[in-house]
Amino acid sequence: MMIAEDNLTEILQALDRQIRHLGGGDIRLVVCGGSALAALGLIGRTTKDDDILASVEDSGSGPIVVPLRGLPVWLVAAARRVARDFNLPADWLNLGPARQVHFKLYAAVDQNGYHTQDLLALNPTRSELRQAALWTLTQDVSTEFHDSLRDLLRNNDYEDIAEELS
Repeated sequence: MMIAEDNLTEILQALDRQIRHLGGGDIRLVVCGGSALAALGLIGRTTKDDDILASVEDSGSGPIVVPLRGLPVWLVAAARRVARDFNLPADWLNLGPARQVHFKLYAAVDQNGYHTQDLLALNPTRSELRQAALWTLTQDVSTEFHDSLRDLLRNNDYEDIAEELS
């Protein structure tokens, strides 16, 4: 099954029930992509997943958006049950947009400027940056791009990753 405007509410309600059943806590998620557009009634197409950008937490001065490095164990378990019940892909609820670092690294190498600042603001782990670097090399195989990528990594204290790409 795919996620569409007409079944999104049912899927998310099932997720909420599973979270409660598993004793999980309250969680507010920021989502993007097809499921977010379907929830707003802006598109009629289906999607295979629900892409999570971050969570929203209360602070003394109002809600704040908090980046996620991983999903709580109880949320992963609840999502697996929903995947089973609705015949969805196992990773239908995912941090796919966290891979945004891949695109930002590519843009930083290709265009530099504010993209490099954005990339660093994402505060990627070394592992994430290594994965992003390997991915970007599949997008532009030119020697110039490869050299620019290594230079960007070296100039931002990622010499070890730059050397791995040699």
